[in-house]
Amino acid sequence: MSYKHLDYAERYYIYTALKEQTSIADIAKSINRHPSTLHREINRNNGNRGYRYKQADNKAKSRHEDKPKAIKITDEVKSYIHSKLKLQWSPEQIAGRIKDDKNISIHHETIYKYVLVEKQNGGILYKQLRYQKNLQKEIRYYYWFYKRDSK
Repeated sequence: MSYKHLDYAERYYIYTALKEQTSIADIAKSINRHPSTLHREINRNNGNRGYRYKQADNKAKSRHEDKPKAIKITDEVKSYIHSKLKLQWSPEQIAGRIKDDKNISIHHETIYKYVLVEKQNGGILYKQLRYQKNLQKEIRYYYWFYKRDSK
């Protein structure tokens, strides 16, 4: 299933349809969206003067721009992860502490994925994890999701 953001034209259509007091279900059908998508959009961007499409579009763009960007795991971060995993730290603990120690923001799932890729490349870092059953679930998911299309 593909995921697509609402665009400016759809927001304008929502605005005009709401002004005409069209139901959200009817609006959703006409733009081929799920009604819950419209409910979220309207609730997220409703102000004192109701839903306004220009402000909604500007807010959506600014939320996208303000989002933290994905980081590449540098050698410095790799060595930090290796050292903390050897001390039996969890990826959640590493992600929380690296912000203080290195002023780097990294999600614990990114650390799990790094360990997973490292294992698939023949590494033994996964053995340092306190609980390896979570990694096994990730491996099954990785092969199901990423490798199924390559056959």
